[in-house]
Amino acid sequence: MSMVVLARILAVVYAAAAIVVAMRQGDAMPVWIIGLLAKTGASPEVSVRLVAGSCAAIAGTLAALGARARVPAIMAAALLIFSGIADGSASLSLGASSVLLIRPIVQIVVGLLLAAPLVATRSPAERLRHPGLAAGGVVASLALGAGIAANLDVATVAAPSTGRDESGRYVVHDLT
Repeated sequence: MSMVVLARILAVVYAAAAIVVAMRQGDAMPVWIIGLLAKTGASPEVSVRLVAGSCAAIAGTLAALGARARVPAIMAAALLIFSGIADGSASLSLGASSVLLIRPIVQIVVGLLLAAPLVATRSPAERLRHPGLAAGGVVASLALGAGIAANLDVATVAAPSTGRDESGRYVVHDLT
């Protein structure tokens, strides 16, 4: 499979993630991002907007770069793997059941399946788009991601019940 096809598949994965986060909101949010933004005092609405806009911007960037997308695609696959590992460890630390570990496992497997061939391939030098066209597409995709994040209609997101108290903070269980 060519590098361009793998980058486009990864762009579709990120576009699907943006759509799912925008539609399902709190249920589709990775636990580690909710915890990280809760520590900074950001509201759950901000985290939904941030993740949906970022996923859309990454998808647009990978699609706009075409054959130049090898390094950004490797970084996007590594981000997918990192997110799966962080989500799995956060879910395990909260005492989640094995059913809630399916999403992190899928993230890790898809990231590894796309990252391995991307690292092994080289960018085709003969089919590169004009640099101005690629840069314009990247800027447009970043603007699109910011527009999605700014205009996303976010309902009040209830914090996940597992491991959280009424204020949305993590509940630390004393094991002594």
